[in-house]
Amino acid sequence: MKFKEYEFLPVILGGDITAYSLARSFHQEYQIKSLVLNMSNGGPIKGSHICEDVYREGLENKETLLKVLQEVGEQHHDKKLIIFGCGD
Repeated sequence: MKFKEYEFLPVILGGDITAYSLARSFHQEYQIKSLVLNMSNGGPIKGSHICEDVYREGLENKETLLKVLQEVGEQHHDKKLIIFGCGD
């Protein structure tokens, strides 16, 4: 599967069906691979080829979430990050 590069990157918080639906929508419209920050090591996101699943424990903790988002910003400094919150 071929993905396109854009100046933006969808960053989706959550690993449930809502997160998968959002990643699928971006994939269908833009052929882009979203980054999903998943606090559960499973769910519909696990193993999906349309997104990058990044599992981190403790994302429900404000300090942990901010630290992980800072890391994502540093890793993808060349992109505009669009952050979406989902159901879990």
